[in-house]
Amino acid sequence: MNVQMSDLTLREIMTNCHPMLVRLINTVLMFWEGDIVITSFNRTWKRDKELGGSGIHASGPPWRAIDFDGPAMTQEKLEALADKVNDIWSYDRSRPTLKCVVATPHGTGKHAHIQVCSSTERKFI
Repeated sequence: MNVQMSDLTLREIMTNCHPMLVRLINTVLMFWEGDIVITSFNRTWKRDKELGGSGIHASGPPWRAIDFDGPAMTQEKLEALADKVNDIWSYDRSRPTLKCVVATPHGTGKHAHIQVCSSTERKFI
């Protein structure tokens, strides 16, 4: 697996990423196929609004969301990955319609949007 990012991006992720997001990313990596391209990590509020975002990519640090894509990950594979990870993790029990991984086409196109909040927890399975 090859993760394409600059040293600056790696330093930003390692020092300013929410600890729960790090745990969730590790779960995503268990199911990922091929190379990973980070398509979004942190944005300005202006850029997030232009993209129709919820603000999660612009509220930090600590950053609570990251977007991944990769050439080997078809839309179907991204959606299957999201289902697997969401079977393991709960974004917020009081808001069951919200998921930790969203892979349906949205925003900037095909990608897996990975997110956490203060209520995110690993499910007991």
